[in-house]
Amino acid sequence: MSKIIISYQTVEEREQIIKTLSTGVKIKKISKPYRKGLYKRIYIDID
Repeated sequence: MSKIIISYQTVEEREQIIKTLSTGVKIKKISKPYRKGLYKRIYIDID
């Protein structure tokens, strides 16, 4: 299992990244969004 950190500004960017990732790998868990400064970030656990 690996963990990926994704930084994004808009919900549309987040959805596009998740959709692209899900075509190649199995996503186990997506964390709640954290905000620090201009960008928000989520943590994604993958197999």
